[in-house]
Amino acid sequence: MTKKLLCIATFFVIFSASYIYAGEGDVSKWREWITSQQDYLDRVESLMNMSKKLANVQNSQLQEAIKKSDNELGEKILVDTTKKLSSIVDLLKALESPVEFKEYHENVVKAYMYRLKANEATLKKDVLSIRNNTHAAMASEIAALESIRSLYVAHNAPPQIIDSIDRNIEAYNKRIVAN
Repeated sequence: MTKKLLCIATFFVIFSASYIYAGEGDVSKWREWITSQQDYLDRVESLMNMSKKLANVQNSQLQEAIKKSDNELGEKILVDTTKKLSSIVDLLKALESPVEFKEYHENVVKAYMYRLKANEATLKKDVLSIRNNTHAAMASEIAALESIRSLYVAHNAPPQIIDSIDRNIEAYNKRIVAN
């Protein structure tokens, strides 16, 4: 699950890159627009960081439980992580997105809801549901990237940022095919 959540980190790169590339050429309108969206983007990034850290801790703890052959501990870790992930999903749902980011936000929320369902399916040992929800999460992440790409193009984002988004979409598509 960590690999999939690490891909979400690409969103952060996109947002951070907007400032790096904003200094290149005449992109003052882009800079102004992205700056006006930064509060929302920072909040989304913060929640995604929380989720990433949660996944890293879960995976580390699960590795230890596996080494010890402690199924009870593994189950406890999954239950705890699922509760915390549920809280993150609730915070994402409660977050007010700017009107332009409505589609993006809905897809991000869907992705995390599917990730939560995949965690719940893991607790039930429902392999098919884990796979289906993981794929649905990745599809929602692709939709979120495509949505933000459209917004960025409409606001004349530097080509490097659009290229970065395109590479991330391609990577997600490859992951879906591989899984």
